[in-house]
Amino acid sequence: MPLGPQLATLLKIIIYLPLIAQVGFQSLHPVFRIPPFHQKMVSVDLNEQNLQATTSYEPFSMDQFVMFGDSITQFAWGRGGLGSDLAHAYQRKLDVVNRGFSGYNTVWGLEVAKIIFPIYSPPIQIILPKKRIVTIWFGANDAVIPPKPQTVSPEQFSENLNKLVEIVQEHDRQTSSRNSPPVQIILITPPPVSIEMRAADCAARFPDWKPENMDRDSGRTKMFAELVCQVAKEKGLPVVDIWTAITKASEAAAQGLGEYLSDGLHLTSAGYNVVWKELMNLILRHFPHLSPQEMKQDFPWWNDINFEHPEKSFPHPGVTLT
Repeated sequence: MPLGPQLATLLKIIIYLPLIAQVGFQSLHPVFRIPPFHQKMVSVDLNEQNLQATTSYEPFSMDQFVMFGDSITQFAWGRGGLGSDLAHAYQRKLDVVNRGFSGYNTVWGLEVAKIIFPIYSPPIQIILPKKRIVTIWFGANDAVIPPKPQTVSPEQFSENLNKLVEIVQEHDRQTSSRNSPPVQIILITPPPVSIEMRAADCAARFPDWKPENMDRDSGRTKMFAELVCQVAKEKGLPVVDIWTAITKASEAAAQGLGEYLSDGLHLTSAGYNVVWKELMNLILRHFPHLSPQEMKQDFPWWNDINFEHPEKSFPHPGVTLT
């Protein structure tokens, strides 16, 4: 006998009650938090023969700081890079996730974004690890001198960057609980380029390379950096203007841009350090509650644990896992 609509609705409410309890759970401890378990899947099989309700939970996961971009993001996890510094600063607070793709422009970045920031149609509400901060750092490859496979027109670049922002925002709306704060998106401009260093690097790596094959131009890269700032202004988003910051820093450096660029295009540890300082200052100005020094760590310090009854130091959201 088929179930009536009222009974089906009541069943769904009962199934979702544990999730509602989890989302609302807050630790009262002043210096740390016990993160909730995330509900991974709720499926209901309602038919004339069967009544089945299956609920499964995924284990604890930290909220995330996602860096999305091209090779300058991908290489940021090297020694002295921005990614490793962020992971150190946010340990036990946020998982810093590398989503950098060497050689990518915003056209290809859009295709990746659809996979790593999926939008469901029709919209569904599914709870995933919360993305607290997402940086979008493209432009270095879009600015390649045409005609090259990586080249993107200025108009298309601005349109793509707008779409990337909207994808991340919609993904956040679909995968966060209703009382969860929205993701904070930060745009980052491409850094300046050194044509002399780029030419020397290309000549060393490609014996047949000729100066007329140069794929970068300082003025064109600057234009794309300005476009990033323009999109950020239109979207009401903060922006880290690395083009300006490194250009100014290089004017006082003994080696000029050579101190901040490894090959005329990618960053040295000193270059990433400039990004680190600019990014941390931006976070302190725009959302200080997400700065490393203000965020609570996950789980208590060892000497705050109740040694006789350790389970009391880890309040559970009420989900029994087997």
